[in-house]
Parts: sequence; structure tokens; C-alpha cells
Amino acid sequence: MSKRQIFILGLLYSSNAMAEDQSPGLKVKPSISMGGEYRSNLYLDEGEAGGGDPVVSGTALLLNPTLKVQQNSNAVKLQLGAGYGARRFVESDLQNLNTFNDAQGNVKLHILPSSPVGFQIVDGFSSNNRPVNQPSAESALIRVYDNKMNAGFTIGGGNSFNLNLSGIYNFRQVNGIKDKQGIQEMINQRNTMGAGWGVSWKFLPKTSVFLDGSYLQNKWSIDNIDTSGGVDCTENCSIAVQDSTAWYSVVGVEGQMTPKTLLKIGVGAGGSTYGDTAAADASTDDKVSGLAESLRVDAGLRFVPSDSQQLRLEYQRTFQDVYFTNYEIFNQVELAYDLQLVDRVGIETSLRYRNDNYDGPVDRTDHRLFAKGGLNIDIMEHMALQSSVNWRRLASADGIAEIEYDDLGVVFGVNWGY
Repeated sequence: MSKRQIFILGLLYSSNAMAEDQSPGLKVKPSISMGGEYRSNLYLDEGEAGGGDPVVSGTALLLNPTLKVQQNSNAVKLQLGAGYGARRFVESDLQNLNTFNDAQGNVKLHILPSSPVGFQIVDGFSSNNRPVNQPSAESALIRVYDNKMNAGFTIGGGNSFNLNLSGIYNFRQVNGIKDKQGIQEMINQRNTMGAGWGVSWKFLPKTSVFLDGSYLQNKWSIDNIDTSGGVDCTENCSIAVQDSTAWYSVVGVEGQMTPKTLLKIGVGAGGSTYGDTAAADASTDDKVSGLAESLRVDAGLRFVPSDSQQLRLEYQRTFQDVYFTNYEIFNQVELAYDLQLVDRVGIETSLRYRNDNYDGPVDRTDHRLFAKGGLNIDIMEHMALQSSVNWRRLASADGIAEIEYDDLGVVFGVNWGY
């Protein structure tokens, strides 16, 4: 997947204050944040209203140091980033949700960035623990490792025409909870290999057209997941997980349309096949083995009415593999508004709706809502107070897969850094 597709609109819409620093030399930027988080529904349960167990709330103390290193020159551009996350719960009965080994890292290396032909490597890695509803377990957490890497050639050197050709290797591993002996077995791992490409032509000083695409092969380490839960089972006791081949291509335009308006519109198509069976349309075959064709859209609009305000609207439609079924098609729309009240006080708000349509052995549709409001106060040059309130809701009412929950979160803390 190209960098444009990974970040969608992030690079295009960065404000001058947040734009990537291109000045030459070595820069080292450490930071650390300390604070806490309250969650009203740690396990994302339905709760008593939905017929499930009572929801579990909790408050945790957080520690998150990060480090960024940047080197710019005519010969090489290098960006390194690393972060660590520790979480300890205040409640004595939630100590099995403590995690002290969450981490993430990324690297971007561009050799000969201004030359007609260069070489680029982009890699991002994360290791995260997630709570699962197993209160009696030694550690009621599952661990997810995720890594996305692409490496290849860049042609054009930042001129009006640019071409990127890259090889892609990704993996995603999901591990179950630890047993009493401290052993954590792998639920499944997906290895992805393929190729990606991206072409852009700047036909105006601040506007360009682009063509992105990829061809990927996904292979699972385990082709059958046991769903019996350790009890006697005679029907629907496992889920078959099939390898797949997926492709997509998107063409569009992006740039500054007016002095206060930035726009991106990308439209394309993609498809996937699973196992040895020919692709079928989900609307005509409940046991779909592939996605014959699906519309893809990446679109966004950012309006900057003044130096202290920004309004952003984004829409995305695409599909992706899912470890517990074949694939999902999701539609997502997000509206965000940022306001700088005074020099040291900023407010961020956002509202997002996402529709997940799963197809394969598990066939259901989820509706997800997420709202967030944040406050940032710079109390001195390298120190800021940060707080936010967020709310998420999931609703799914498809047959036996009925799921519904709400979760309210409050985050607060202080950040020191550059």
C-alpha cells in the first residue's frame, strides 16, 4: 500500500505549524506524557441491558515516552520514531489488565531524495495488548503484533512527475491470553506479500493527479480456528480461514483549490479471491469465497476560514481481510473541527461513523459511532496539559451475531517534549 493510501489525507492537509520539518541537519526530539484514563466499558460488553454480564469500568495510570530522530541532507532523508506505553489500573481486581510492554516504532529512509532515481524504505511496527472478558485469567489480555513495510525505487526526484515502485511485506499476529504457566498461544498470523505503485503528475503548482494501486497475496498460518470454547460442540465449532489474493487501483486529484480550501478525490476499484473457488458476488452467494469487484473511494475536504480554525470532512470506502472471516467492506465518514482560542489553548472535536459489512463464514453488519473532544493548554514552552473525552458505540443486529455496547472514555495528563 502506498504512503498516500496509508495516511489518506494527512500529508496533504498538514497545516504550516505541523508540517514536516525539511531543514537540513540532525534533530532529536524526546517527549514523555504521564496521566490517566477512565473507561466505562473495558471489555466492550453489551452489559445487562443487552443480556450479557454487567459492564466493567476502570481507571488506569499511563506512562508514554517517545523519541523522534530526523536527518535531512541531499544524500539521505531519515526519520525514526519509537514509543513505549505502560498502563497500570488503580482497582485491585483489574490488575490482570495491566500492561507494561506496548510499543511502536517506525522508520522512513529515502536515499538520494532529489535525484532522478532514489530508493525508499518505509516500515511501521506496533505491539499492543487488548483486554478480553476473561476476569479469572492471569492476564486477561490478547496481544496483537502488526508490521507494514514497503521498499522500492522512486523516480522523479520531487519534480512535476513522480513514480514509486515498491515491494510490500506485512504481517499481523493475534495471540490469545496467557495460561497459568504464562504461555500465550498464537490465534493466527497473516503474512502479506506483493507489489505497490504510485504515479503523480503536478500539472499546477499546488495541484496534482495521481494513480495508486497494489497486488497482494495473503497467507494465514492457521487455516481453521476452533470456536468451541473448550466444550462439547456438534455444529459450527470452527471457522475456516482461507488464503487470499487482493488488488486495487485508485485514480484521483489532490491539491489546493482556493487559498482556504484543500481537496482530494480518489476513485477506483478492487477485488479479492479466497481459496481455489472462483470469486462470487456476496449478493448472490451466502458462502462467498471472494469479492468480485468493489468500489474504492478516498475523498476529503479541508476548509481553513482563519489561522485559528480548521474544518475537515473525509470519506473512505474500501475492503480488507479479517482474521475471523473472509473480508469486510467498510464505509467511513468523519467530520472534525479544530479551534485555537488563544495562543496557548486549543480545542479539537471530531465525529466518525463507520459501517462494517463482513462476508464469509461470519456474515454480519456493524454500525460504529465515535465522538471525541480534546483540550490542549501550553503552560510553558515544552510543557502542555492535555485532556479529552470520547464515546464509542457499536450496534449489530444480524441474526445470531447481535452485538451492542457503549464505552465512555476520559483521558488526562501532562506532556513534556519538543
